[in-house]
Amino acid sequence: HPANDYVREFVKDVPRGKVVVAHTIMEKPSAVIDSDQTLATAIEEMRKNETEQTFVVDNCGVLKGTLTMEQAVSETDNGSTKVGEIASQEFPSTSPETPLEQCLQLVAEGDTPVAVLDKGEHLLGVITRLVLLKAIQSNGGTSGET
Repeated sequence: HPANDYVREFVKDVPRGKVVVAHTIMEKPSAVIDSDQTLATAIEEMRKNETEQTFVVDNCGVLKGTLTMEQAVSETDNGSTKVGEIASQEFPSTSPETPLEQCLQLVAEGDTPVAVLDKGEHLLGVITRLVLLKAIQSNGGTSGET
């Protein structure tokens, strides 16, 4: 958001994907659950937040994985009980200072939002495909312009 018309004119032709960084567009995850919680709690949390996926963190906020509704229901039927036991440990992630241009490939590779992690791997936020595309397309002008 340029401070004035001079700055807006100066930066208008700069590709946003090269200068805007991940932490400026990250959002709060739809659902986050502690790895010690039960699958039933995870299912309830995802339903409450109307999402098909939750991020799984330890008691210090370190990201341990992701869990989908499908996984949670399937594993509940198989007798599993703890979220941490079945959370997928493969998920896209980036640092808060990563330019959006570098986030594009991470977002394009899957349906999982990109986790924004600090150096200690604490979950700071997420970048969804929709938010990333809007940020790259925006020209930083006044509302109503894209």
